[in-house]
Amino acid sequence: MYKITTSYNWYIAEGEKYLIKSFLINRIPYTFDEIEPHQITNDMINQANLNKKYTTEEMYNYCDYLIMELAHPLLFDLDDLEVICEWNSCWINKT
Repeated sequence: MYKITTSYNWYIAEGEKYLIKSFLINRIPYTFDEIEPHQITNDMINQANLNKKYTTEEMYNYCDYLIMELAHPLLFDLDDLEVICEWNSCWINKT
């Protein structure tokens, strides 16, 4: 079974630090959305401070690994998919 989750993280690129919402499959990030400054809350910052920071190279390597394993959810149809959006309170089960 594949489990999709989200988390807030810091993304380090070209010496700058950005708050992002990461989308992970079985704890491996596969994409992210940058959070606009006017959308940032203290809860997002607190969670990001507790979670892993990602670099451009790390995100590339994670994405490459998922593609090699045919497990990237944006590129491949995956069976037994469970989606849990922790901060958005949405669950989708596909079996």
